[in-house]
Amino acid sequence: MRVEANTAAVGFRIVESTDPSLVGWTGEWDLTDGGAGQPDRYTLDHLNTSGAEPDCTDFRAGSEVRSGDIVIVDATPFPVSKGDCKNGGWRNYPAFQTQGDCVSYVIHQARQECLFIRAAHGPAAFRAWYGTPVTHRHAMVRCVRQRSND
Repeated sequence: MRVEANTAAVGFRIVESTDPSLVGWTGEWDLTDGGAGQPDRYTLDHLNTSGAEPDCTDFRAGSEVRSGDIVIVDATPFPVSKGDCKNGGWRNYPAFQTQGDCVSYVIHQARQECLFIRAAHGPAAFRAWYGTPVTHRHAMVRCVRQRSND
C-alpha cells in the first residue's frame, strides 16, 4: 500500500479463486478521498497475467463511490532507503531501536516490492529488467539492492 496526500494505492494478486483462470491476476486499487463536498473516487488498474479477463464493469476507471466515505490517513513515514537509516537517521522513526532494525526494515520492504514485481510481470520480464543472471536469485538480489538504494 502506498499513500500520497488524499490517494491510497493498494496492490493485490489473486492466489485462490472459484474460477481457476483468475489465479495469478494482479492489480492495483487507487482510492481517492474527495474531501468536503467532493465525491470520493476509485479506479482499478490491472495487469492480466493469467489470460483471463474478469468482468470489471462495476469498477470503471474514475468511478464515484456510490455510498459510504473513503478517508485516507497517511501513517507515520518509514524509511525508503538505507541512507534514511544511516548517520543517526534511524532515530527519526520511532519504530526502530537501532540502525540495524531500520536497515532490515528497508531491505524487507524492497524484497516485498521485488516479489510483487516478479509476480505481476513474470520471471522472464523480471530477469530482463534486473539483468540476465544464470539463477533467479541473482536477479532478486539486484532488484532488492536497487530498490533499497544500496
